[in-house]
Amino acid sequence: MKFIVIKIGGSTLSDMHPSIINNIKHLRSNNIYPIIVHGGGPFINEALSNQQIDPHFVNGLRVTDKATMTITKHTLIADVNTALVAQFNQHQCSAIGLCGLDA
Repeated sequence: MKFIVIKIGGSTLSDMHPSIINNIKHLRSNNIYPIIVHGGGPFINEALSNQQIDPHFVNGLRVTDKATMTITKHTLIADVNTALVAQFNQHQCSAIGLCGLDA
C-alpha cells in the first residue's frame, strides 16, 4: 500500500477544478492512497470579517490570537473540511474528513 500527501491551498478550494478530483481518483485506481491536507485562508478571512475581526499578518504569516483560533478551527473543520469531503464524494471519490483534534 502506497500513500501520498497532497496539499490543496485555500485559494484552490475556492474554485477547485474537477481535474483535481479526477487525478486523485486516478491515483487511487493505481493503488496509491492520497492523504489530502487543505488550507483555508480565504474562508478564514471571510469568517473573521463576518465577526468584524481584522486578520493580522507578520511577514505574510497569520498571527493567531485566541478569538482567531476559535473561528479558524470552526471554519476549517465545520466548513472547509466538510465541503471538501462532499465534493469528493459527489464525484464518486470516497473520502472522509479528519482533523488533528480527532487524534
